[in-house]
Amino acid sequence: MAEEIQLTLDTSCIDDRLGDFLNELKRLKDLGLVKLYLELNSKIEKKKYEGTLRKKHLEWIELNTIGEDYLSCSMEENKKVFGKVRGIHSPEYSGESFFKTLSKGKQISMWNDWSILTYHILNRRDFFVTMDKRGFINNGKKEKFEEEFKEHGLRIMELNEEFIKELKVLVDAKK
Repeated sequence: MAEEIQLTLDTSCIDDRLGDFLNELKRLKDLGLVKLYLELNSKIEKKKYEGTLRKKHLEWIELNTIGEDYLSCSMEENKKVFGKVRGIHSPEYSGESFFKTLSKGKQISMWNDWSILTYHILNRRDFFVTMDKRGFINNGKKEKFEEEFKEHGLRIMELNEEFIKELKVLVDAKK
């Protein structure tokens, strides 16, 4: 059996409008061809998403709280990657004083985005899949992230037909 392709799903992918794409990911997962990760930053957030997934019949997506899996890197490397992710994702809020001007909810949301991508990068998974264009794709961010972390093999993709087609080609090549 070929090695599974590892995908980190951003929480922005938990959307009813993406049902067909999520169903295809489930099919590939059930065949043992892909491994899906949906990381959350806290046990509270995990509990919230468990309910959301149940309502949407997406219980097959396994939820992890960051830190549940072993992360083989130093705290120094973690801080370094986190700082770079933060700078590309939200350059306008890279200084503490600007960040503090945001609402608590927005601060938590941005911190979660930075943490999830950092964890994905440090685990060297194959694809980071998101629908958050503003945070990870638009204004050259996708290219900046992929260039900055090319030694980690970072690939950022939107959950769409183009990605599913590319994923199927890769899966077929690994069989």
